Amino acid sequence: MNEKRQQILIIAGSIITGASLLILFRKQIATFLNFPLKAYFEAKTEEALLELHPKFRNVAKRFLKEVEDKLGYTPIITDAGRTYNEAQANQQSGTGVAMSYHLAPIGLAFDVNFKNEQGIPVLVKASSKTAWQPVVDIAKKYNLEWGGNFTNVAYDPVHFQYSYVVQGRKPSELLKLDRDSNGFIKI
Repeated sequence: MNEKRQQILIIAGSIITGASLLILFRKQIATFLNFPLKAYFEAKTEEALLELHPKFRNVAKRFLKEVEDKLGYTPIITDAGRTYNEAQANQQSGTGVAMSYHLAPIGLAFDVNFKNEQGIPVLVKASSKTAWQPVVDIAKKYNLEWGGNFTNVAYDPVHFQYSYVVQGRKPSELLKLDRDSNGFIKI
């Protein structure tokens, strides 16, 4: 019994020491962990923006910059430029938006998470409507439709799309339009 108590005390002491060190050096640890990831996520976001339709790309950049400037949230685009076949497969598997609403295959939508200045994710798919509201308010200024307001598909708060240029046409109709030399539909 005495030996078991000693082992428990050693484990408890180790946990307390570890937690104390984490608290004491939290800023240094966050900086160390965030440094390589920050550059990686910024590069991935820039790469994803290039997959968006040219008529939407600058709108998306201005929107994301305003969120970063006003709210201090760094964007991490997690999905953009999905092909029509990929989007259709996602819908059939139950993980994607109905094709009648899907604008990603034509470069008019993206999914994005946001992290704070410490590199901690603050807005993700599991975040509430209330948490997303400041970002949604900015999105409205850019005529972006927010996936958190979709009524006949699943709650998708990370999804933003530029329905403004669609003018009532279904994405499947838009996919039939002529394409420019870079493969983007002419709208």
